[in-house]
Amino acid sequence: MTSSILHRFRQLRAWSGVRFEVVHGGRRMAEIRALRARTYEACMPYMLAAHGVADAYDARAIHVLAFRGDRLVGALRLVPSPGIETAEYFPGWAAHVDDRPMLELGRFVVDPAEQHAGIGTRLVAEAIRWASPRTEYHGLVAFARESMARRFFRMGMRVVERREAIEGKSPEPYYLLMGTRRDRARFFRHMVGLSRFGR
Repeated sequence: MTSSILHRFRQLRAWSGVRFEVVHGGRRMAEIRALRARTYEACMPYMLAAHGVADAYDARAIHVLAFRGDRLVGALRLVPSPGIETAEYFPGWAAHVDDRPMLELGRFVVDPAEQHAGIGTRLVAEAIRWASPRTEYHGLVAFARESMARRFFRMGMRVVERREAIEGKSPEPYYLLMGTRRDRARFFRHMVGLSRFGR
C-alpha cells in the first residue's frame, strides 16, 4: 500500500463518526467559546491573552462546526466583508480583490485531542462547500501565522502580502492569503472534491 493511500485510509478512519454543521450568529456560541478556550490554552496561549475566546465578529459570522458524536471538536468562522478582522492587520487587503465582497476565514480551532485526525482540512473543505455556490462573495481571505499559512497555501490559496510580526499574536511572520473565483481550478474544485471524500 503506497504512503498516499495509507494516509487517505487513516483519514477515513479518523473522520468516521465526525459530522459537520453550519450555524449563523450566536447559535452554539457557548460550545464554540469552550472549544476555543481549550485549544488556545493548549496550543495558542497568546490568543487567550490578547484576544480572548469571543469578539464582536462572532455575532454576524457563519460558523462551520465539526462534531464527534455530540462533542464539538472543531470550528472556524466565515465573516462577510466589509468590516473584517483582516482589515485591522492588512489595511490594503481590499485592493487585491478590487473591493469585491469576500468571506474571511478565521478563528480556526481543533480540539487538542483531535489535532492529527484531519478535521482541520475537512473544516476548510466544508467552508468551501458552503461558500462556493454563493456568488455574492468573490472568494475567501485569511491571514495566518507562517505555520498555518503553509497549510492554506497547500490547499491552493495564494499569498498576497506578508508582515514580519503582528502585535498580540504569535512572534512569527504572518501572511495574507486569498482564494478567489479566478482560482476555482486550483482552489475551489480541489477543496469541494476533498469535502466529498469519505462521505
